Amino acid sequence: MTNSSLKNGNYVLEEQVLYRIVTILSFFIIATLFLNRSDAFPVNLPRAKTVKPQLLPKVTVTIDVQGDSALNREPIQLNSLEA
Repeated sequence: MTNSSLKNGNYVLEEQVLYRIVTILSFFIIATLFLNRSDAFPVNLPRAKTVKPQLLPKVTVTIDVQGDSALNREPIQLNSLEA
């Protein structure tokens, strides 16, 4: 702490800003410590009674360099494919 910093008030101003930042940060830290899950809004999530796995067949569409297409290694025309 030098005389020049006290003359300009820079040191005092920096100390006040730092004090305010630490005070606000401390408030938010302490406030978050008091938050629990029970303070949140209650949400009723749906529960599944039974789960049936959906087994979908694997489909492979191949287009070679010549432009020939195949579905599961069987030749097919592209316009006959469905979405």
